[in-house]
Amino acid sequence: MSDCAAYKKMDFVDYFAHMTNVLDEHLSRLVRDPKCLAVIHAFVSGKMRLAAALGCLGDNFEALMPDLLVPQDSNSKKKKYNMRDIALIKQMARRYALPPKDARSIAITDDTRDTFKGLCRAPLMTKLEFMNWLENDAAFECYALDSADTWLDIRARDEQEYLWYWEVANADGLRALLCNREFVAGLEACYARKAEQELDDIFGMIDDLFAAELSMLSITLRFKLYGHLSYQVAVGIIQIPQGLRNEFSDFYRVGNEG
Repeated sequence: MSDCAAYKKMDFVDYFAHMTNVLDEHLSRLVRDPKCLAVIHAFVSGKMRLAAALGCLGDNFEALMPDLLVPQDSNSKKKKYNMRDIALIKQMARRYALPPKDARSIAITDDTRDTFKGLCRAPLMTKLEFMNWLENDAAFECYALDSADTWLDIRARDEQEYLWYWEVANADGLRALLCNREFVAGLEACYARKAEQELDDIFGMIDDLFAAELSMLSITLRFKLYGHLSYQVAVGIIQIPQGLRNEFSDFYRVGNEG
């Protein structure tokens, strides 16, 4: 073992499991409950905000995880849930998005979706309307800062946090990529193009060449990484060598014809 401290290298799902201390033991109880799966499906599909998912699952959580119960104040008019419940909902959502071949993936059957289809029928309230409902009409309290957010909003922040961790934990691998002239040419070409709608084409060309070296990142996270690095090239934070345009002209022709 090295004498130096080092970051543990983890993918998106395992990183947040460690950061929030969510246990597989608790998740395994939840994924066996059809209603839990249906609520997570509604949440990930953008039909439900985070606190609404908590409200739907509160009683199920109490039944399935009595060891996580929060003592209730008899004078309180609203029920309180453990903040761990929020972490569990988010982690179930992260695992729901995994490909089926991943042993950690969570799936929902068509029968379960049909049984609980009413969960997705109510229109999504605006954030302001939802906060008013949560404050005045909801039968429970939720103190999470992102309680009124959809999974799309939460996922975007998750990805930003994870990429920060990934760049630090994989500094040696990233340094090797930045020493690869072809990789850096792709990054520079992203801001040398004329047609902005062709950006994904250049990212795709980079990905065809270097995806194998970024195996812990999903394609969405890889494209976000390319965008983040290419912006740093564009503003001069990452300084690049000369002569790339002539050496790797295919990158610079994408979106620049005509």
